Amino acid sequence: MDRAPRKQVDVTQRPSFGAVRFGFAHPSVGRTAVALAGWMISCALVLPPVAQAACNQWSVAGTYVFHQSNGFSPSFDFKQPGSAIRGTGRYTQSGRVVNGKINSGGISPDSLSFGVTWRNGASGRYEGTINAATGLMSGYTEDKHGAGSPTASWQSDRPAKCLDVAAKPAAPKPPAPKAPPRLGDAPKHPIDPGAGVAKTLAGIWDTQTGDGVSYTLTLDPQGKGSVGAVDPKLSGTLQGTLGADGKSMSFVLTQAGAGVTSRGNLSLSGSGDTVSGRITKDTDGVGRAWTGTRRK
Repeated sequence: MDRAPRKQVDVTQRPSFGAVRFGFAHPSVGRTAVALAGWMISCALVLPPVAQAACNQWSVAGTYVFHQSNGFSPSFDFKQPGSAIRGTGRYTQSGRVVNGKINSGGISPDSLSFGVTWRNGASGRYEGTINAATGLMSGYTEDKHGAGSPTASWQSDRPAKCLDVAAKPAAPKPPAPKAPPRLGDAPKHPIDPGAGVAKTLAGIWDTQTGDGVSYTLTLDPQGKGSVGAVDPKLSGTLQGTLGADGKSMSFVLTQAGAGVTSRGNLSLSGSGDTVSGRITKDTDGVGRAWTGTRRK
C-alpha cells in the first residue's frame, strides 16, 4: 500500500485506543473523559428511542460516525454483502484526513466486529453490539499493538436498520361460542342428576297406577311437573311439595281433560331409580298404588 514516508506517530493520536483500560489510565484521559461524560448525557436527553421489535437480521450498510471516548469520531462507509462487513473509514488528525480500509468484518444477529487498516500505518479492531430496542451500536475499539494496547469505547451516531423483524407468536384463538338453545329444544333427560350425584325425584319417570293406567311423569327440582298418557284426556299437571331431602313429596294432580283432581305422595326407593307411592282421586276417594322407574 503506497503512502508517504512513515512518520513516527504518537499512539495517543490514533483513533483506535482507549480512555481507560482496567487498572490503566492513559495520560490523555483527563479532558476526554469529562467531554465523553457530557456527550453521553446529551445523547440520553436528545436521542429519542426507536421502538423496534426483536430483529432477526440487521443491516449496517451506509455511513456512520463512531463517537469514541478518546475524543476521535471516525466515520465509516459500510458495505454489507450478506453477513460480511466491508468498506472504508476516515478520521481527522491535526487537520489532516486519514483514510482506512475495513477488512475481516462480519455481523451476527445482534453483534458486529471488523478490523480497519489506516494509511498512516495504524490498525485497529472494533467490536460491538446492536441494541434491540433502539438499533444503536456500541462497543469498544482496540489499537492493534499487541498485549496492553489501549482501548476506547464507542457509540454510533444513528441506529442500524432492521431487515427482518421477528414474527410475534400468534395469539391463541378464542373458543368458538356455543350456539344458543332454540325454542322447544330440551335435553333428553333434562333433570337426570347423573352418576355420583345424590338423586332426587327430579327427572322423567315411566309409571303405572294400581288400576292399570300408564303415565309418563316429568318432575323438575321444585316439584312441579306434568303427566302424559296415551289418552290425552288423562294428561295433566302436577304440583308437588318436596320433602327436605328432595326424595319424597306430596302432590296434587289435575287432569283437566277428564275433570279429575287427585292427591297423593311419592318417594324414592332402592338405588334412587325407582319410585313408589299412592294416588287418590277426589271423585271416589279410593287410594291406588303408583310406582315407576327412572327413564335412562
